[in-house]
Amino acid sequence: MRALLALVLLPLLVAGAAVAQNGTANGTNATAGAPASGPATASVTMVAHVDGDVYYWTQEGSAQHNPTLSFAPGTKVTVTVKNSGDQTHNFAVAPDTKGSAYVSSAADTATYEFTMPDKDTTYYCVPHQGLGMKGVIKAAAAGGEPAEGGSESAPPAQPAPTSFTVVGHDDGGVYYWTLEGQTQRNPTITVQPDSDITVTVKNSGSTPHNFGVGDDKKGSDYVSSPADVATYTFHSGPEGQSVKYFCVPHGGLGMNGVIKFAKTLAPPPAPSGGGGTGGLLGTGSINGPAVDLGQAAGDSKCAGQQVPEATANKEVGGPTLDDYKKRCDEGGVSAEGEARAPSGADYVIPISFGIIAVGVAGVVWVHKFYRP
Repeated sequence: MRALLALVLLPLLVAGAAVAQNGTANGTNATAGAPASGPATASVTMVAHVDGDVYYWTQEGSAQHNPTLSFAPGTKVTVTVKNSGDQTHNFAVAPDTKGSAYVSSAADTATYEFTMPDKDTTYYCVPHQGLGMKGVIKAAAAGGEPAEGGSESAPPAQPAPTSFTVVGHDDGGVYYWTLEGQTQRNPTITVQPDSDITVTVKNSGSTPHNFGVGDDKKGSDYVSSPADVATYTFHSGPEGQSVKYFCVPHGGLGMNGVIKFAKTLAPPPAPSGGGGTGGLLGTGSINGPAVDLGQAAGDSKCAGQQVPEATANKEVGGPTLDDYKKRCDEGGVSAEGEARAPSGADYVIPISFGIIAVGVAGVVWVHKFYRP
């Protein structure tokens, strides 16, 4: 009888153990199978803009310039980098000096990852941070709120000014204006509408220049050296309109631009999609790091215009620094700007000419020295 009872109970005990083990393996035991929690994660999309001479970031979906971001310390943050135009930008967080891959058109995107430190830090575009393209990242307190003294809200859009300073340039017969402290040639300038506008006029060299607006055929007093300063005043027009500015003697030689009348420095229209071409030089999409052409070529008049880093490193294939410098001298004529890898076809013509030259030299030698 006992043997029979054992035969009945033993399968039941084994089945019970199997059920218990299976329940634990499938997570019915809430404690044993709970995974360990990982670090917090966050994501944000930042869009690069250039509006005339104003360089800045926005968070996608917002018009706020260089917004203050906020993340809890230790958060793994993924930044999607986009571009609203055709100038070349990238994204970095201090103290990084390399940053993300570059985006050179509205069709480009890049990704940048960083871990939020324990204290506030800054984000920026590596080549344009000195032009104001940077913002603050606050270390958030518990619960995701900004730490004491911090705020996620940034100041409202900047009001357009009622004064500005321009500098006249003559680089080997290339005439243009810049805003003081900037390198962009003949920038579009935004000022307050229906206001008295004051323009300070300076000169970078020794060619006389002056400044005029609209139908003015006289303009300001002339400035003939870097020590000279002149002042010009005019009354701006209604909101939304614009007027031309120029150097009276050199306006027809390219030394002119546009002044827009608006109450604030509004961001440019949202990108409509589709491909785009051009770095600052207008030379096609720049994939990867870019460098300043003026520094790479040792030519100040090309300062602020970017070319692929591979060009500056003299890598084989694609345009050379001389090619870019020539296009700079010609005012940025469009050309294919993406450096390519060397190809075997690149060497076919040189090798063919070499073989022909050797053959001709051989025939000449035989004709001259061979005596049958």
